[in-house]
Amino acid sequence: MKNSEVAGILNDVADLLEMQGIRFKPNAYRKAARSVEESDDDLNELISRGEDALKNLPGVGESIAGKIEEFLKTGRLEYYEELKKKFPGHISELMQIPGLGPKRIKILHEKLKISSVRQLEDAATKHEIAKLATFGKKSEEEILKGIELHKSGISRMLLGHALPMALEMESRLKKLESAGKVSIAGSLRRRKETIGDVDVLVSSEKPDKVVD
Repeated sequence: MKNSEVAGILNDVADLLEMQGIRFKPNAYRKAARSVEESDDDLNELISRGEDALKNLPGVGESIAGKIEEFLKTGRLEYYEELKKKFPGHISELMQIPGLGPKRIKILHEKLKISSVRQLEDAATKHEIAKLATFGKKSEEEILKGIELHKSGISRMLLGHALPMALEMESRLKKLESAGKVSIAGSLRRRKETIGDVDVLVSSEKPDKVVD
């Protein structure tokens, strides 16, 4: 899991706390998010060094370090899920749309009275979202693509989110002594708009080591 994904959920936690009017905590989570995103160390490698390794990052104390480790190991954060339950239903519904976090949802609700995915799609189709200073045309297009993914019920990811992760995988695999040629394949290589999974081809005389 990329550092940017962890930073993203920490920022979402900060937004939810701020929307509740809680002081100080949002800044703590944002500071930790910046530290995680700017770190040259891979978080998965850090936690493998021991429980105190994460706490060496600026702004990451024991509590947040524990939450980062939970998210890395399970792919979800219980604290985040509990925070979402304290908000109206439309918050959780809209957060299922790729690219929409609590802060953006709050703006959409305040400016355009959007409380459902249907209203979101209607506003995007009418180009009302593109007129908002904090969004613009590109964000509106991304939201429409995200809505289509949500409606399809298929676990897919936008190319712009999948490609950086795939390039990082490719780069790391190329550094392996046991790896020969390494190449991204499948829908990602063809630059399709949405990606179901990331395929990477590796030639090797020691395939078991590459797989490990």
